[in-house]
Amino acid sequence: MCSTPKADRGKKPPVKKRSKFGFHTSISEKDITDFVGMDSDVEEHNPTLEALIYEKVVEQLGDFRANPGLGAQSVSGNNGNQPAKSHPGRQSGSGNSGNKQSTATSTKGNTGKSEANTSSGPERAQQQLDVAVLVGEVVPLLLAKLVPTLVTAVTVAVKAATQQMSNELAPKQARVDFAIKKANRQALLLRYEADRQEQYSRRESIRMFGIPESDKEDTTAKVVEVANKIGLAITSSDISVSHRSGRKGERPRPILCRFISRRHKDELLANKKKLKDMEGRISITEDLTPLRYKMLKVAQEQPDVNFAFTREGRIHCIMKAPEGERGKLIVIDSADDFFHLGMDSIDFKRLGLADFAPVDLDP
Repeated sequence: MCSTPKADRGKKPPVKKRSKFGFHTSISEKDITDFVGMDSDVEEHNPTLEALIYEKVVEQLGDFRANPGLGAQSVSGNNGNQPAKSHPGRQSGSGNSGNKQSTATSTKGNTGKSEANTSSGPERAQQQLDVAVLVGEVVPLLLAKLVPTLVTAVTVAVKAATQQMSNELAPKQARVDFAIKKANRQALLLRYEADRQEQYSRRESIRMFGIPESDKEDTTAKVVEVANKIGLAITSSDISVSHRSGRKGERPRPILCRFISRRHKDELLANKKKLKDMEGRISITEDLTPLRYKMLKVAQEQPDVNFAFTREGRIHCIMKAPEGERGKLIVIDSADDFFHLGMDSIDFKRLGLADFAPVDLDP
């Protein structure tokens, strides 16, 4: 008894094809579009990712077309001995021996049972061809509709996850940046303190420049000679140690002299102006640390500084002032004090403090 509705009896049924999953289906482009649910208004696309996905799928499709038996295995079974349903009205060909024939018949009566004979070689080949045709038609439609939607969904999901992670990490990153800046500042302050301690250890020392150099010289005797010429009663017993400092070159190297008492050093520095009356260009300075010597050079180069000198290891700057007025005195004890001279920035690299320079972590 026919179960087809009267309204549909005159219509031609759709062409059905056997899929590699072993059932009949009739799939159109509209069915695939409805299944995918693609939104044509999606604006975010990644052509590179789409091309990569398309290339991989087409590569797999090419392998399938080159070996259709891969899909037929799901239809005929792993060993080719499982029974398969036949199309109504389709006859199966001969078997391997060519002497046996099997037909698919429908049994009429109360039982309603049907039997299917074992698939023969030609029918198995037809099944393989049906699978290849079905895949060849369905896959391009799926690629055209599914890949852009998939890429857009992945891109949006990755962006959302990245933004969420960024929002969660922002407070922690701020605390880490603050800790780095604080540690850097503390390291710089410790560097300043170490420099102060080093300068304090040099409080009994001076450097003499311009004294002629000779082989097997007695530097202590030369220091005593200079001190006596300017009227100071200093003897060799007042000097702890003296020697030339630096590499030997065309000019005479300075003499580094350490007195037993700081009182003798202060007396020599207080009378160093009398050295101008002596022959030659002899000068005396405090024994400064490398950092403070560079700081003195920077201070002397500032346009608003009239002149700069050192006292007890600290740099004293006399600022320029209108005629008849006394210039302001500014004392420099660390690189941070240069801002008092009106400097907009400090060249920490020139001062040898590149590793301790303030860190700017802002993007």
